[in-house]
Amino acid sequence: MAMSFILLILSVAGGIFSASIAIVVCTIAFRYRSRKLAKMKNNSHTGEIQELEPILSSALGSVELGKEEKNKENLSPCPSCRKVSTFYSPCECDMISAQKLENKPCQLQFSLYYNFHKSRLFINIMCALNVPIRWYGKHPPTQVRFQLLPDDFNIYRTEIKSSTAEPIFNETFEFIGYSENDLMELTLRLGLYGYDKFSRGKMIGYTDVRFNLEKFHPSEPTIIWRNLLPKSQSRGRSLSFSRGEIHISFRYEAKRQRLNLIILKATNLVRTSKFLNAAPYVCVMLEANGTVLETRQTKKTHGVNAVWNQGFLFDVDGETINEYSLTIRVLNHDLLTTDEIIGEMTIGPLCEGTGKEHWDEVMRKRHSGREVAMTHILS
Repeated sequence: MAMSFILLILSVAGGIFSASIAIVVCTIAFRYRSRKLAKMKNNSHTGEIQELEPILSSALGSVELGKEEKNKENLSPCPSCRKVSTFYSPCECDMISAQKLENKPCQLQFSLYYNFHKSRLFINIMCALNVPIRWYGKHPPTQVRFQLLPDDFNIYRTEIKSSTAEPIFNETFEFIGYSENDLMELTLRLGLYGYDKFSRGKMIGYTDVRFNLEKFHPSEPTIIWRNLLPKSQSRGRSLSFSRGEIHISFRYEAKRQRLNLIILKATNLVRTSKFLNAAPYVCVMLEANGTVLETRQTKKTHGVNAVWNQGFLFDVDGETINEYSLTIRVLNHDLLTTDEIIGEMTIGPLCEGTGKEHWDEVMRKRHSGREVAMTHILS
């Protein structure tokens, strides 16, 4: 017991001694460093201090100042505000012009040439300008896709060009067998697509060219510049028309004054996600003069080839039946984010394409009460 007490006292004394030695050493080192710094401040013209400071020659400085004065003399002032703008201090006019340059729309240049003797159409995709920057701060690789509507099955593509704001394609496509009358009924739809490692091509913008509104030179190609409509204005329109097809049965009961719509199935729906399975459903909206009156929707199913076989009844006013229209929208159900639109189409008297054909055929058979089934392409 006494031995352990002695060892404890010795250990405590040793710790106190070592701590006191460390304090003394630190104090001496601090005082030595402070004295050295004081000497360095007092001897500011010594060689050591001159090596640490940057050496600027007075002659070199005078030469640089002379250059700056000459450059100032060569600078021309802004014609609007009469201010001299430099790289470091631009005038307000330069900043406004830079903003205008940034807000320029994305454009596509192409040429059209039709050989009247051989009935051959030549389309040359030349280049694009002002390709927008993606979220990761770079220009995406781009590609031009186009179709000759009403042929909505054949899609023509250029090569994918490297990441630049002004991609040059310079590719010519030849079409044989289109007569002059056939040409006047065609519509050229072009779309610019951007690629990245997360997608197989997203639309940047699109434009339509109606051949009956263009003037073809008999010996020279017609060069056309077009501003591309952004995707937000295209309502998710796909140039390839590969968003899928929907099969609908529709009839109008004139005596009961109601519309009977049956959503049968959809085929080849486009996938909105690479990782999640498609869970499509259909939303049907009854509209009159641009106002949505009723909204119904089908049950949710799975797969790109969905089957619903679900019907809806809408009460309408027989006297103003031509003011109604039905918008059929296919959406993909998502648990994490908002449901994304796969595609849509409209049936009504003021529509175009198969939507108007379906409506006219149903109205023609209104008194017989027969159902008319048609297939529509989603856009």
